[in-house]
Amino acid sequence: MLTIIPRAFSIALSGRPGPVLIDVPKDVQLAEIDVGHWPAPGVKAALPAIDRAAVTDAASMIARAKRPVIYAGGGVVGSGCHGPLYDLAKKNGIPVALTLMGLGTFPPHDPLYLGMLGMHGSPLCNTVLDEADLVLALGVRFDDRAVGRADEFCRRAGIIHVDVDAAEIHKIRRADLPIVGDLGTVISALLPMVASDGRDAWLSRISALKAALPCGPNPRNGGLHPIDAIKTAHSLAPADAIVCTDVGQHQMWAAQGYPLAKAGTFLTSGGLGTMGFGLPTAIGAALANPGRRVLCISGDGSFQMNIQELATLAELGLPVTILLFNNGHLGLVRQQQELFYEGNYIASRFDLKLDFAAISRQFGIQGFSVKQPESITDVLREALSHDGPSLVDIPVHHEEKVFPMVAPGRANTEMIGIDL
Repeated sequence: MLTIIPRAFSIALSGRPGPVLIDVPKDVQLAEIDVGHWPAPGVKAALPAIDRAAVTDAASMIARAKRPVIYAGGGVVGSGCHGPLYDLAKKNGIPVALTLMGLGTFPPHDPLYLGMLGMHGSPLCNTVLDEADLVLALGVRFDDRAVGRADEFCRRAGIIHVDVDAAEIHKIRRADLPIVGDLGTVISALLPMVASDGRDAWLSRISALKAALPCGPNPRNGGLHPIDAIKTAHSLAPADAIVCTDVGQHQMWAAQGYPLAKAGTFLTSGGLGTMGFGLPTAIGAALANPGRRVLCISGDGSFQMNIQELATLAELGLPVTILLFNNGHLGLVRQQQELFYEGNYIASRFDLKLDFAAISRQFGIQGFSVKQPESITDVLREALSHDGPSLVDIPVHHEEKVFPMVAPGRANTEMIGIDL
């Protein structure tokens, strides 16, 4: 144990940071040992040197490109290199597409920002990527929710893939130029080699696409659209608020609608569909950032996975506001069943209707219910005015879907649920 625990911390901190499991058998837990001295704490391992020749080649590829795009992900957050990313994009006039895990690493209102790519990304973003002749894939995994059909993703483009984890290189999409190393180090080395370029023709084409392609929510069922509620919450929340989500439709609406302007302020689960992730994460974020408001955006299905943590939240009195989008269903499951399984709805509806605002009050937490769409601003303002925790139950029509959407196994250019 004296060597394993420091090693576990070193593994967790090094390379591509992440969790480490230590299995401690009962006999080890109960054993008695003599400790002469405590071991040194685990530390982050030194990063490997980058291939400078490959960085030079990357600069040459960028110089030759006419329609480059940056496709950036969670590696930007892990490396803390959102500043150099911004400098690279602005210096060479390269538009930026972000993954779910990369949201917040590029200013959402900058003219170069394309939005989120992928299954529930923006039509603009997916269309621009399809027209690109060079893609700078920075700290990304090429997972199917981001790229759709891998063999159809950016089919006209050369690929420069930079990642600290060598296992990600060539795993899903073969790179024309792979670079293994810390993303911040690579971008900082690349910046002086890249010329200033306004890329007027390419950005003019993107401006035309922005005018032609739809954007914003397109509610099918009347009433308040969840994205409108999320944008209202953003307008009322402090500028430094941290946003956490569970997994489901609400997660995608948050990604589409909350203009995240700072790296590390969007905490979401992007891989294993971990329903119940939101509330414990919000509690952790509030503890790690005393005094900052935390928004926990959840759905009634995900929320019930860890609803008992309301007791922890109440006991700690943390400034967490839960926005609970309540459609009486596992919304994303229902959406898939309707669109791709001929409406065979199985185990996606809740027959029991819970009063979540009343439940939160039983835990000693301020609870609110949105009764009418026009009351959303007043209700959210009151909920956010409390120093401690609060919950807002927001009704959503059960047939409301997350659009646009790329069907499983399809290319990102084959989006459905939009009016072109």
